[in-house]
Amino acid sequence: MKPVGACLLTAMLVLLSSCDSSRRDADSFEESLEQYRQVRFDRAKPLGDFLLSVKQHYNIPALAAASITLDGIQSEGAVGQKNARLREKVTLNDIFCIGSCAKSMTATLVASMVEDGLARWDMRPLDVFPELKGVVHKGFRDMTIAQLLSHTAGVEPFVSDDAYFGVHETIDGLQGTVREQRRTFAIWNLRRRPATTPGSYSYSNGGYVIAAAMTEKLAGAPWETLIKKRVFEPLGLQSAFIGMPQDENAANARRHYHRDSDGKPVPLAMDARPMASLFNPAGTVSISITDFAKYALFHLRGLNGIDGALKSKAIENLHRPVARIDDGHGYALGWNVIRTGGLLISTHSGGDSSVYAVIGIDRRTKTAAVVVCNMGDAQATAACANVMLEITP
Repeated sequence: MKPVGACLLTAMLVLLSSCDSSRRDADSFEESLEQYRQVRFDRAKPLGDFLLSVKQHYNIPALAAASITLDGIQSEGAVGQKNARLREKVTLNDIFCIGSCAKSMTATLVASMVEDGLARWDMRPLDVFPELKGVVHKGFRDMTIAQLLSHTAGVEPFVSDDAYFGVHETIDGLQGTVREQRRTFAIWNLRRRPATTPGSYSYSNGGYVIAAAMTEKLAGAPWETLIKKRVFEPLGLQSAFIGMPQDENAANARRHYHRDSDGKPVPLAMDARPMASLFNPAGTVSISITDFAKYALFHLRGLNGIDGALKSKAIENLHRPVARIDDGHGYALGWNVIRTGGLLISTHSGGDSSVYAVIGIDRRTKTAAVVVCNMGDAQATAACANVMLEITP
């Protein structure tokens, strides 16, 4: 999906690295975060009470959140309306689109294939599609799947609305099954000159489509089948759905894209802003807050040496920075990683102005948190940042 930039939590953490050494202390960091702590969390009260106050303060339709430790989910809640114009309330069972937070799921899928000997991190598209020899641009000949997943391959970004929603107008021949479309997409990109210098960081939804096409060729099945068998099912993510919430059930929480003249959220029409299925690996997964928390727990435990569906070493590799974005801020395989001022946090956000989601894992405190909202404007992203900052230790 179209990224909303680095998530607000990431941006706030990076403030540490933008300060000079004389200001890199806990007090100055706390001062810089105060603007995002408009609503305080009284830990003596239920999480739902806090979330309701956040919802009201930022005037958003609904949001859900959960806090996690190594022992499991410590608290979770869901408040607000499925549709801002109606009274039906969301519950813990409602699914929300998590946007580009799903990139880490695609990277996790690849990690499972590597662990099973079906793939390698240094595997190139030419190793998977040898028939493209002589067709691939020289700038992409040595590109690896790890580069595709770390946004260092130089692939066209496909992040603007025009590029993302208009991909079928941009690329001729995107027909057939979604697997066939991804192969065509990969060939179109690999024939072109790299959009940016390979090896340098440049966020790209397109890179994740090409990586998915490679896994599909290797496993002989579409990404949609592979992600279910290798991520959703092993982790017990029963609510996980590929697509938007309303695609699974019209009764699910609606997306809200803009506000009326009174500042009230306006629900999107059911068929508005349809996502091209070929981009699913880059960020079209919907999930309940409970299952989103289970996913965070899986990675939290792996980062603390606890084997699960994947060995902890495989999880560590996913969270090891590959690309440098800024001082103390790197990008790993599907994760932003903040390593500065004593912090070591893996995080990602996702959204397209109609949804917003954030996941954060703090290896220092061995805690994690997830937040989702069925709107994605500035007020919604600020609300999610407020929740993340308050419910994590």
